[in-house]
Amino acid sequence: MFLQNLIKKELALFTIDVLAKKLGYSSSKKIQARITAILASPTLNLDQSHYDFHYSTPELIRKLCDILSIPIELCNAILNETELKLRKERSRFKPYIFIETNFKRKNEPIFALAALQGRRYLYIDNNLNIPLNVQLDYIQELIRDHYFEQTEIPPWGDINQYAYFYDEKTVVVFATSGEIIAVTSEYFVSTATMSL
Repeated sequence: MFLQNLIKKELALFTIDVLAKKLGYSSSKKIQARITAILASPTLNLDQSHYDFHYSTPELIRKLCDILSIPIELCNAILNETELKLRKERSRFKPYIFIETNFKRKNEPIFALAALQGRRYLYIDNNLNIPLNVQLDYIQELIRDHYFEQTEIPPWGDINQYAYFYDEKTVVVFATSGEIIAVTSEYFVSTATMSL
């Protein structure tokens, strides 16, 4: 948060109206809200898509650094490093649980199945960056709670088991009671999709 602290320190030398004018904004409220968001975010608000017809978030930070006499090399290095970290995070495998019902299609319309495909998944908190050994207790509890609330998924049918996709190579299969029944590197998931 070094850059945010440096920006805060240098901002003390400016009024918001003067800063808004230097940045080309007619409303000091708009720029104040954007600067507050940047300073409050550990990612400099780069994880949020924002363009207000003046600046994108990286452009605004660079312009702020220029106005506040913060070395642009430092600003660029921090922005590039943060953007790289965010790109890696977005492309990282996101664990999920597939709810297996052994569905066999009879006469259900494919567009309805495609629209209801999301019901067959339980998504795991992306911030759950803990080892598998610790995560499995949480997953078992999640499965038990889910099965207690519902034992079937219309139109897919009765729930038979759950497949936890931990990463690209590890799939843990659970019974509806939450007990592990298999661990595999491959698990076939049937999906219903439509495209134009």
